[in-house]
Amino acid sequence: MKVLILGAAGDMGSRAARELLSMNSVESVTVLDKNVELATSLFADHPKATIKQLDVKDHESLVAVMKTHDVVASAVGPFYLFEPLAVRAAIDAKVNYVSICDDHDACSRVLALDDEAKKNGISVVTGAGWTPGITNMAVRHAADVLGDLEEVHIAWGGSAGDSKGYAVILHTIHIFTGMVPSVKRGTLTQVPAGSEGELVEFPSPLGKVRVFNVGHPEPLTISKYLPNIECVTLKGGLAEAYLTVLARSLPRLGLTNTPGKKAALGRLFHAILPLLERFSDKSRSISGFLVKARAKTGPTVHLAGVGHMADLTGVPLAVVTEMVGSGIVRRKGVFAPEAPDGVPASRFFDELEKRGIRLTMSER
Repeated sequence: MKVLILGAAGDMGSRAARELLSMNSVESVTVLDKNVELATSLFADHPKATIKQLDVKDHESLVAVMKTHDVVASAVGPFYLFEPLAVRAAIDAKVNYVSICDDHDACSRVLALDDEAKKNGISVVTGAGWTPGITNMAVRHAADVLGDLEEVHIAWGGSAGDSKGYAVILHTIHIFTGMVPSVKRGTLTQVPAGSEGELVEFPSPLGKVRVFNVGHPEPLTISKYLPNIECVTLKGGLAEAYLTVLARSLPRLGLTNTPGKKAALGRLFHAILPLLERFSDKSRSISGFLVKARAKTGPTVHLAGVGHMADLTGVPLAVVTEMVGSGIVRRKGVFAPEAPDGVPASRFFDELEKRGIRLTMSER
């Protein structure tokens, strides 16, 4: 198969590209990024890689290059800006598409394109990374094993030292802003971002991180595809507690309520993060997830894992892209990976484990 990867020079995109280039089923990978110099430095020596510079906001050019490939993998963020543009291009190009979209509002906008994608006979999998991706697939796996679930509580913890990308900074600012999705008493609702803090114990070496309600897609998509679950929460936070405090404070000061303000703050933090990292615990420069799933008649299970953000996010993107491109995933339309007849959970986690990403599952 011929794969096009958007945002291939970033932390997540380059990790996905390396994984795809190692797969026997992948004939070629076109690595596309605005930063062609960085992309060239990363992939110029690989015989299966072709490097291309393109701005994904150039719709006609993006559609044209998509048409020459079998499947597109997208790691181009922030997704609240770029996911709707990329999905629209994939629909117009009639080419399969997989992304790591982690913004709830972008996810909602592209799910509304489901009928159009079905009419064009393509599969669009949105949110196939770490969170969402591993986390909502862990919920699907728990449902497959336990049967009907009653409650799901998802938490993620990360470190500023584990990823320094500009898009990651913009995403962090965005998800702590405004109202975000949560499921309470079986109803999808909105709660204030940065609310309901709790201390969560992640696998070592990440350990304890204080997490809060943030704007990720899992409550939105889990309530769509597993509608009988009464409660779905999604919380996240940073190992550097002072950065989480800052992220929660900025919206209250009115500093994140427009794309322009978010971009200005993103540039500022991108510049000063190397200084702030001097105060970070280097042993905790890692990311983790914890999913608590309670069955309606049965136990509560904890599904957890830890690893570097680029691996946790880029490897699932590569694995699901290969599944879509090879026809393992046959569902058409726009959907999240945990959808019925979507990504097969057991195979997904088997493929991750082969690549060093392990999901632990225990009863509590």
